[in-house]
Amino acid sequence: MPNHDYFKPAFFALATDGCIGDLNGEPAYAYIRVSDEVQAEEGRTGLPRQLEHIHQIAREKGYKIAWELVFADDATGFEFEDRPHLTRLRREYKSSHRRANVVVMEHLDRLSRNADWHQGFLLDEMKKQGILPVFWKEFTSRVERAVMGAIAQDGMEQAKERMREGRLMKAKSGRVTATRPAHGYKLVDSHGREGEAARKDTHYGIEDFTATSIRYIFTRIGLEAATASAVAGELNDHPTLYPPPKNMKCWTQSYVSGIVKNSVYKGEFIANRWKVVKGKHIDEFGREVRSHRNVFKPKEEWVIVPVPPIVAPDLWDLANEVMEKNRQMASRNARAPFLLTGLVKCAYCGKSYIGAQDNRHHKGKTYVLRSYRCLIHGGGKNRSYAGQTCQNRRIPTHVLDDAVWFSIQKYLLDPETISSVLEPTELLEQNRRLQEQIDYLSRTLDEREAEDQKLYRAYLADAFDEEEYASRHRGIREAKETLWAERERLEAQIISQNEIEARKQFVLSVVEEARQNNLVQNAPFEVKQRIIKMLVDKITLDVVNGEFLMEGTIRGVFSTDIVNTFAGRCGLAPMGRG
Repeated sequence: MPNHDYFKPAFFALATDGCIGDLNGEPAYAYIRVSDEVQAEEGRTGLPRQLEHIHQIAREKGYKIAWELVFADDATGFEFEDRPHLTRLRREYKSSHRRANVVVMEHLDRLSRNADWHQGFLLDEMKKQGILPVFWKEFTSRVERAVMGAIAQDGMEQAKERMREGRLMKAKSGRVTATRPAHGYKLVDSHGREGEAARKDTHYGIEDFTATSIRYIFTRIGLEAATASAVAGELNDHPTLYPPPKNMKCWTQSYVSGIVKNSVYKGEFIANRWKVVKGKHIDEFGREVRSHRNVFKPKEEWVIVPVPPIVAPDLWDLANEVMEKNRQMASRNARAPFLLTGLVKCAYCGKSYIGAQDNRHHKGKTYVLRSYRCLIHGGGKNRSYAGQTCQNRRIPTHVLDDAVWFSIQKYLLDPETISSVLEPTELLEQNRRLQEQIDYLSRTLDEREAEDQKLYRAYLADAFDEEEYASRHRGIREAKETLWAERERLEAQIISQNEIEARKQFVLSVVEEARQNNLVQNAPFEVKQRIIKMLVDKITLDVVNGEFLMEGTIRGVFSTDIVNTFAGRCGLAPMGRG
């Protein structure tokens, strides 16, 4: 698959003999990143700038960086776990075959903007692995600035501001700020009791009867790949068992979708998420009308309050993945249904491949040409993309559909093969990574606790006055609360062996049903799409080189060559290099 071609010219403009920095220096990795989609789409101008700064400091410090040792992410946001090239870099420097012992970056915030613990975790990990991080510009402490500006005092005279601050502090103290509980929950106090005390000491307790419908929704969508519309209909068929939420006459598709997207059901109540943006507009009569709308605040301002989960975090994640796939692959999104709608991405520009249906004329006859085409490449002509052109071509639907299906077939026809790919190696590795982060957070909490004890002893020794002690103590307390909440969130993501086995058995049951009913080689469109949805997360297509990368339960690089498709039709396994 192609590498970072979009900033390759910037690298070689600085390079000598294929390397930047000091040609006689020690080999080193480079890591560069732009964090949001706007930066990424607008020419990725930040990446060449970072390369230039990395070149300067590498030359000054005596490090040599080859093109193949550059790792770059873009449009990744703030979380480090979602960055594929940082993950590749971490995997490499942990291996016994690593090619360097130094990572050169522009700033510490290129590694992560999360100063609460991500930065410390990654730096601690590098230290343990014997990796030296080198920065073009050392980053000043974000923690101190965050503590100093944690609680704004301006405007506290206004009642609304006092209420907002009160809700914020209430959330930070571990209490929910909802006045009406989410469906499936009830309001209780810190001792789990309902009543008047729960109005101030507000916590969530699970309401067993209504929580049954929540578990049904997540099981049907997450494990059985049902649509929100279908689930809403099923709930309405049994109103006694699954009564609709208060003030609603029946379950609706949008309400079911909202439940699946609500993180409270995996144990995370999110406070301080919204803000009101006021504005004005002119109505149809020419009058000035005031308006306001709710918009999301930046995620770093959200406060996550742990609550009792109704469903396991991995089931919540799975249900949301299925919902997203359902949205991407919905037939309503296209004039005609396409088997791989929403799954195919271009290997060159990263844009989606979409299904296209065109009428063609040949020798007086009209026929329909169905194909998948890249959004950037368009109808056969290269278009400019961030200063580059996308060279990927369109591909007939039957060629890619058959190649993908026959690549999957060999797993479906052999029970041992499909069972082997469902082994929970990746999930167990995810558990291991989560446990590493949990252990780091626990150590950091111990350090903060020791800091707090030292601070108290210094106060008793009259090292500073009561006001300064209160300010410093508040900063440490808020840091500990953040670390506690993050540790609890990560602990909730640890997937139990029973949950892993349940997911595996469900996939096996669907595949076995398809085999028994001869629906593998002669599967109708709906069955194929359902199975692909369960086993494949993403297909990265490289038409130029005649191959595609499948990611998900089934993964690997496979050929789009029509010979393989023909081999599949003859009952032979397709050529896969996975």
